[in-house]
Amino acid sequence: RHQTEQLSSRAFPNVLRELQALLTDFKQYRTIEKPPRFGDRSNLEAHLFSIQTKLFSHKHPMYHPPEGLLVSDINVAWEELEHAEHERETALRKEMIR
Repeated sequence: RHQTEQLSSRAFPNVLRELQALLTDFKQYRTIEKPPRFGDRSNLEAHLFSIQTKLFSHKHPMYHPPEGLLVSDINVAWEELEHAEHERETALRKEMIR
């Protein structure tokens, strides 16, 4: 959620080089920082499924993640992040044209 808030910022510099640096940072975030998080998200879902399957097969009570940490909550947050990324990229490109 912190990254989503950062991406929502529209306080852009008026200097072209600084704006280009922001665009470069954004591209680096998308290509270097974000992919491992996507893997973490996928691993989390797989681990939860594995735990649920084992608990069920041994007739133990099912594990229910706390509110806000459900797979559906994480998926919603991920969608919000992707929307914020799109908006950020669009705003940066418009600012570059200006």
